[in-house]
Amino acid sequence: MRDSTASARSFDRYAPGQAQTGYGTGVPNWRNLWVQTVAASLNATTRPRFILDANCTLIVSNGAGEVFLESPSLLELNGGRVRPVARRSRDEFRAAVQLACRAGEPQETNLVLTRPFEHIPVLVRVGVLGAAATPEPFGSGQLDEGLAWMDIADVHAPINLDGNVIRRLFGLTRREIDLAMLLAQGYSLAESAERLGVTIETARSHLKNVFAKTHVKGQAQLMRVLVLTAR
Repeated sequence: MRDSTASARSFDRYAPGQAQTGYGTGVPNWRNLWVQTVAASLNATTRPRFILDANCTLIVSNGAGEVFLESPSLLELNGGRVRPVARRSRDEFRAAVQLACRAGEPQETNLVLTRPFEHIPVLVRVGVLGAAATPEPFGSGQLDEGLAWMDIADVHAPINLDGNVIRRLFGLTRREIDLAMLLAQGYSLAESAERLGVTIETARSHLKNVFAKTHVKGQAQLMRVLVLTAR
């Protein structure tokens, strides 16, 4: 199984211990330290997430990001740079990344991309991660140019639910969690009952208990609650 932790790409200009161009001999590579610090936060989500420079060069990604790029259908790596597979979207994508890298204040751009030969929209969010957003102890102005973060919100991707989190939040039993997670993946109550090997009446009883424990009145509200627990 692939390690889901953030993985830095091996670009020489960001190698640990090397001074960034313009800092001078013996000056700490603040950009590298900052990238390493941010990389640790990438794994807070199971969404594909990346850090790019103004040339769209991939600096670091989480495990989901690596898997996403290994099966290029929306985005691909070309010469170490990330770009949309669809040519018509490349200029818009590059402009959004460059805007984020040069922005003086935190901001976010939402791009709607589609895979070639498909009409299913995928939301790509691009935001500022640069000198203006650099926290202590690095201090503003240490980075010579900004970086951009990017993540992928594929509305048709499976929802990543953690049964342990759901149990701790609401006190659901194992069977109730299994039912709730199947419903969240789009299965009907009858299909979920069949997959669990129980009767529809037993599934309805479990669902009634789930509603009571999560303080909701129906499946639509339950799905909202479950999605909010997803990473």
